[in-house]
Amino acid sequence: MAKASNTLMALEPDDLLQSCMAGDSRAQFRFYERYSPRLYAVCLRYGRDEGEANDMLQEGFIKIFRELSAFRGEGSIEAWMCKIMVNTALSRLRKKSLKFLPYVEPPENLYTDEDIIGALSASELITVLNHLPQGYRTVLNLYAIEGYSHAEIATMLDISEGTSRSQYLRAKIALKNRLEQLKKMNAR
Repeated sequence: MAKASNTLMALEPDDLLQSCMAGDSRAQFRFYERYSPRLYAVCLRYGRDEGEANDMLQEGFIKIFRELSAFRGEGSIEAWMCKIMVNTALSRLRKKSLKFLPYVEPPENLYTDEDIIGALSASELITVLNHLPQGYRTVLNLYAIEGYSHAEIATMLDISEGTSRSQYLRAKIALKNRLEQLKKMNAR
C-alpha cells in the first residue's frame, strides 16, 4: 500500500489528472492534497469565515471531480479549478441574497496607502477584508484579484455595471478608512 501511495506522490500533474478521471480514489485524494491549499485561499476570499470557506471548498471539489472529464486542457488545470471555486462561492452567496448598495459617485482623490497594506500580515489583511460588507468584498475579489471586468461581474452577479463599479469604489473607500485607522493605532 505504501508503494502505491509513493507512486501517486511522484505522478506528474497530467498523469494524476488521468488517474482521477479514471476514478482512482487514491489519485483523487492526492489531487485534493495537491490543489486544496490554493483553492482554499480562493474560498477564504469569498467566505465570511473558515467554516464557510471549507464548505465552499468541499462543494467546489465535488463539482471539480464531477466535471473533470470536461476539462479540455485549454489553459492550466489550476485556472480551470479556480473558476469553478469562484462560481461555487458566488452561487452560495446568491443563495444568501447578496446585497448591493446603489451607485454613488466616488470621491475625487481615492488611493489606498500601499505602505499600510505592506505593513500588514496576510492574516491581518484577510481580517480587514472579511470585515467589509459581502457585496463590497465580492466585487473587490472579482475585479481586483480574479481580473474580471465590471461588465462580466454585472452578468455574474445579475447587477448593473454601475453597481459593480460602485461596490468596488465603496470597497476601496472602506479599505482605505480601515487601513488609516490601523495606521493611527500602530503609531501610538
